[in-house]
Amino acid sequence: MSKYTLTLLDTTGIQDYIFASNRLQENIGASELVYRATSLWVFETLDKLKLSHNIKNPSSHDWDYTDAAIERDASLQAEVIQAAGGNTLILFRTKADALAFTRAHTLRLLKDAPGLTVLALHDHSFEVGLNEVLLPKALDDLRQQIQAYKLSRPLPSPWLGLGVNAICDSTGLPAASTLGGKWNGERLGLPGEDGGGLVSREAAAKRGWRKAANQRLNHILKNASEDFTFPYDLEKIGRFKGDESYIAVIHADGNRMGSRVRQLGEDAKDDRDYIKKLRSFSKTIEAVSRAALESAVGLVVQAVKNGDVPFVEEMDEDGEEVKRKYLPLRPLVFGGDDVTFVCNGLIGVSLAASFIQTFEQEAHKASVKDFRASAGVSIVKLHYPFARAYKLAEELTASAKTLNREPNPDCSALDWHFAQSGLSGSLETIRNREYTVDEGKLHLRPLKMEDWQKVEAVIAEFNGPYWGEKHNKVIGLRQPLRLGSKAVQKYLEDFALGDLPKFDGLLVHETGWKDGVCYYFDAVELLDHHVSLKSKEAVK
Repeated sequence: MSKYTLTLLDTTGIQDYIFASNRLQENIGASELVYRATSLWVFETLDKLKLSHNIKNPSSHDWDYTDAAIERDASLQAEVIQAAGGNTLILFRTKADALAFTRAHTLRLLKDAPGLTVLALHDHSFEVGLNEVLLPKALDDLRQQIQAYKLSRPLPSPWLGLGVNAICDSTGLPAASTLGGKWNGERLGLPGEDGGGLVSREAAAKRGWRKAANQRLNHILKNASEDFTFPYDLEKIGRFKGDESYIAVIHADGNRMGSRVRQLGEDAKDDRDYIKKLRSFSKTIEAVSRAALESAVGLVVQAVKNGDVPFVEEMDEDGEEVKRKYLPLRPLVFGGDDVTFVCNGLIGVSLAASFIQTFEQEAHKASVKDFRASAGVSIVKLHYPFARAYKLAEELTASAKTLNREPNPDCSALDWHFAQSGLSGSLETIRNREYTVDEGKLHLRPLKMEDWQKVEAVIAEFNGPYWGEKHNKVIGLRQPLRLGSKAVQKYLEDFALGDLPKFDGLLVHETGWKDGVCYYFDAVELLDHHVSLKSKEAVK
């Protein structure tokens, strides 16, 4: 059997790289750079070195794998096994080709994606299993070695310049340009930004790819945003005259992906069968995720058209005609089962719920058995540190996934946190401190999707004909709910409000509490900050 070099490219610190800035345009550009560094630029490097490969349409977002196999095609010098999720796996015919590729690609990244860290590791003695499955074990070994290196390597210490250096407004690194400069042919500053603002090479690179990122997004979503523009600025998402300025950061992730990929290896007859199954599964999940995202964008467009969700319009210089209408939503990381987007705070929870429900439905249509997703939503003030908001969304996703851990059956799940002030401590610490009272837990979260629908039904009741006229009294429930069931009963009696809305047949509408759990605090807390994307009526 012939021996080849198996090369793994692994992008490390993706979240820190993408979400390091509070400037949305830099988050957008950073996400685009991660995507290109592990796909399009990989193919370009192979082409530049004149290494024959198996990618068709390598310069297009519609690139795909051919059926060429390196052990069968003597003319093939490099076979890209998979390029997805910030990782690339390539099989090279020779060690020399693998090392030449790594050098050339590293130089490209240093020049065009400063600040992005991509690690490369080689197995120079890999044999393709013709009658056995060897690739999953080899890939696991490479990943373990990279993980061990990540834990042991010296932390990068960027040169922060001398006392005479000007400092970038975003990164704190030495400035290399002003906002009047260009990168990738794009002016670094947006219209209205002071051209004298200072940017480092890292921030400049991110800004320079924001337009290309929007073009890719529109291409993928087939212009589902209609005549709306995806914004580059958080102000266009969360700030509206007369309204509180909240944004929602949503992170959604497929459940039990690791076990599903392992199962592919167990079911495969040999390495070539495994590669075929892996690519097919990856493409299916990509299609499922795109369909769910396209549906989410469509829901927001419809909500804006219905007048349920405010949006920002950009007028011409005379203030007479609309130049652009900005959609209060921007996907940041998309492709595959791992998706992150930011939207107006009013629609955060409903949008996340709609996304994971559609994800499950689309997976079912694609015959991916029992594949579900979980999501976390952090709802924060507009200028809250974006990196912290994302970390919170990740924590909330992990919290939601506790509902489907083995031996529990898999389920779509949701968790959220509404931060009206600064956060201190982990999610568990916050909930123990702020959502635990003498009678028990104030919150129901995390929730399976069917339980979220019950909470949303209560919110709808609170906005209905009877309770809608008593809005202030409903908001006032927060304090008696904190004090316990007896305080709730007294509050309802004192104001002659009658029973609370029924909670799916549970006998909790008289006191709001049952067995140490409050069933209404979640609904009351969200009441002024929630628009149901199922309804044509805004909840304000």
